[in-house]
Amino acid sequence: NQYDTRYHCQLAYADTTMKTLANSASTYEIHPKKTQMKKQRRRATVSGALGRSVVKGVVHGPVGAFVGGVGGAAAAKKMCKKKERRRQSCSDQRQLRQQALETSDVSTGIFA
Repeated sequence: NQYDTRYHCQLAYADTTMKTLANSASTYEIHPKKTQMKKQRRRATVSGALGRSVVKGVVHGPVGAFVGGVGGAAAAKKMCKKKERRRQSCSDQRQLRQQALETSDVSTGIFA
């Protein structure tokens, strides 16, 4: 059995690699909720900046408010980006699985 490091999964057949399936893909689709996730990231960035600036402002004054706001925005944006990448990766895996099922001939045991 072959192990694909990108998707951290074990492949059933050595010749059925994610690269060969990706090369045989006719279209690549982005996540269906990409624009919604982008809006959510924007809202999370603003709320992270405001929340952290208020807390740091109370504790450390105006300088703390500024530093806390910048740090909160950066942290919130990074967390949302990571979540989006994970969702896109899951969507890619789902697409590849579906394409593998469409291109395989289960009755004869020949895959991709």
